[in-house]
Amino acid sequence: MNKTIFDTHFGMTYNMQLLAKSAVKELVSQNLSTDVDQQAYTKLARSINPIHKNPISEFFLRMKENDSFSHFQYMSLLKQGKGNLPELLTINDVTVDGNDIDSVVPEQLKKPWAHVSSAVTLPKADRFGDLTISSANTFMSISTRCALTLSYKKAEVSWLSTGSAAFLIDIYYRMMGSIVSRSFGLDVIEETIVKFAFAYYMASMLTTQRDEDGHPMLMYRIRNTFLRGNTSFEDLLKQFGDHLSGEEVNMFYVCSFIAKYGPERIKGFNAQTIYRALMDSSRNSIAALVAADYPPYLLYLVMRVLSSDKHPVLTNVLTKQMNRSIVTSEIRNLINTKALFTFD
Repeated sequence: MNKTIFDTHFGMTYNMQLLAKSAVKELVSQNLSTDVDQQAYTKLARSINPIHKNPISEFFLRMKENDSFSHFQYMSLLKQGKGNLPELLTINDVTVDGNDIDSVVPEQLKKPWAHVSSAVTLPKADRFGDLTISSANTFMSISTRCALTLSYKKAEVSWLSTGSAAFLIDIYYRMMGSIVSRSFGLDVIEETIVKFAFAYYMASMLTTQRDEDGHPMLMYRIRNTFLRGNTSFEDLLKQFGDHLSGEEVNMFYVCSFIAKYGPERIKGFNAQTIYRALMDSSRNSIAALVAADYPPYLLYLVMRVLSSDKHPVLTNVLTKQMNRSIVTSEIRNLINTKALFTFD
């Protein structure tokens, strides 16, 4: 898939390309990218044996089985105490792949960056010793985010199986639809066009497969979801296609479509409305904001919530709106999906 975190609303708003280029210069000038031999991080990762069984820990164990850790560039610069920490690395819940930076990047930085200062303890400068873990949960979460980001990038046609993709689309349109419905007091019928638009956006990001009119093929897998509205599925597809006028779908087209074809009281709805709501949604607001435009972060956020993290809207979707046994089964299938551990 071609989309990266730099292409998201968050990435463009915070000018992450510029921050990333600055980070590369800082890391190279102070030789910070090799603060600890990468073999030490791999050894540390292999030594982690999770106490609790949850999606993050199970995914991490699969990473151990696949020996995935050499595909990431681990750093723990806050603990070094020398030089200035690049601004990009002060932002929590952000994973940058050095291969996506628009500048000359040293070979060792052409990987997803895993900044694990909050998860490890380095030996003191005047002493010998091993790298030790201070927060296994944080280390596992960061590693999981790196794996999901890289596997998504490596997918050429579809990132997930059709069933798993439909599951992720279901979560996404429910989460985004809940935010809009709560803000504008929409009923079940009025919600249909909102959920359709968000489903279309996520489907377009999960596969490059299109029908003869350019619509994501995944939409046909979930067509029964949109039978209760006043407009047929086929008409919704045509309306959305006409609205795009050949342009690539993004959040701004999604929201302008909803404002145009939704009820009168939603005419003022726009992308900034949804982004502001996501920023205010929880302490994991950055992950949620990125997830709005980036499938690997959405799956990461889902796994975090199912691993006892809290996100009011997503928690409600996964525990109240969806069947728990189905959610558990689908996540188990995802964790055992080979494509999520394919990085070459």
